[in-house]
Amino acid sequence: MDRVPYLSVSGHSELHNGEIEEAIILSFGSAIIEFEETLFQKVLLISGKQSLMTMDMFRKHLQEMHAKGYVKPVIFHGKKCWRKMVVLDEIQQDLTPREVRETISRGKSYQSKARTTPSGEEKVVSESREIADQILSHLQEKLSSGGKFRLDKKTTLRQETEKMRRALANSPRAFLDYVRIHLPTLYEPMKELLMSKGEDVMLPAFRIAECMLAER
Repeated sequence: MDRVPYLSVSGHSELHNGEIEEAIILSFGSAIIEFEETLFQKVLLISGKQSLMTMDMFRKHLQEMHAKGYVKPVIFHGKKCWRKMVVLDEIQQDLTPREVRETISRGKSYQSKARTTPSGEEKVVSESREIADQILSHLQEKLSSGGKFRLDKKTTLRQETEKMRRALANSPRAFLDYVRIHLPTLYEPMKELLMSKGEDVMLPAFRIAECMLAER
């Protein structure tokens, strides 16, 4: 198989394409469908901050996995998502014996750590859900106070949540500028959340908030 510059969880060894596919399937967790951007962030969390994976490389791997029948592109709430079509055991059938041994070793190490402490990914997802509730609470409070909001409440909440998420995706400064200009009364609480929780927690939080609004 071709090799690509991608670091393992330890941050030291390169992974074969098959092992990258395994990491992508692992990133779904118990979910069947996941947003493309969220899935990418999860893969980066698993591989560590030193990963050289780019979004273009990630999408190329997804397309190759789609061709093999491992995943399938879908549109969910108007967003690009991927559906998991296989379980990890099926991916491992395509790995070499050495790669399978390394997979089992990593799995045992992960399970051992998981028994004593939540994974970094679990912490981020759990914290992001809490932050999503806080974001919606701040927006709903702003909405109920009147002011500039005159549209349907649900529509307005969804629009503002998406706009803030897009601004944060550009940069933390763009996010704070957007809130300061368009939602000045929320500037301090949003700034405090960003400074205390960080961009890595806030971005998934906005995604979760959008999903929560879409399901209402």
